[in-house]
Amino acid sequence: MKQWKKNILAGNQLFDLQQYSEATNYYLQAKTCARDLLNNWNNAEEAIAAIVVSQLNMADLHSHRQHFQQAEHELQNLHTYLLQALKENADGDREPAIRNGLRRSYTALLQFIAVHYSQENPPIPTAQPWFTEPTTKTSSIN
Repeated sequence: MKQWKKNILAGNQLFDLQQYSEATNYYLQAKTCARDLLNNWNNAEEAIAAIVVSQLNMADLHSHRQHFQQAEHELQNLHTYLLQALKENADGDREPAIRNGLRRSYTALLQFIAVHYSQENPPIPTAQPWFTEPTTKTSSIN
């Protein structure tokens, strides 16, 4: 977690200084560290938060540079990654953290669409079903 924090803070500082290429490198390193944390860190909330923050920062950087397609791709990848993690950890101890991350990624996608698309310019459909709201568990009573 210390390495992730170091990378994300360095990326943020470089972003503030408008050194975007260098910030990108640190954000990519942070994203790699964060994904490694999911399986190797005892606190799932922290690990998922690190993944979400890393990829949202990358999306923000792309948007700031007017690279909207790359920003959208980053948001889609985040949501797809979390959906896959949920499938792999269904009913596991990481599930609540993953669902929280899915809510954040879904909200970010909706905000991105609201800002960058209109009825005249709808989003291009993707092969990935990224635009699905996380479902809640239902229990059956016998």
